[in-house]
Amino acid sequence: MDHMRGLKCTGLGEQGFSAIQVNIDGAWHPRSSIGGNEDVVCDSGGDVVVGCAMLVHNVFSVALVEALAARIGVSLVVDRGFMNVSFESDALQIVSTL
Repeated sequence: MDHMRGLKCTGLGEQGFSAIQVNIDGAWHPRSSIGGNEDVVCDSGGDVVVGCAMLVHNVFSVALVEALAARIGVSLVVDRGFMNVSFESDALQIVSTL
């Protein structure tokens, strides 16, 4: 993860209550049924702790791609034992379900 050293998350700490923030996002191309998602986990200082980007095939909605990104984000924080986590996404339906 050396390539991620020095990266910062913007806007972190605006809520003032979370030690860890997971930024999730997804995109989908309907004609090809291909999507991509990304997760970036930042600490309270805005430093990137871990990140993940993935290309996914055979997806049929942006909601599915966003849900996959959320699942990966949850796995990233659970596997590392992080507590006091917030999620940020432009997919309200996914985040409100979390």
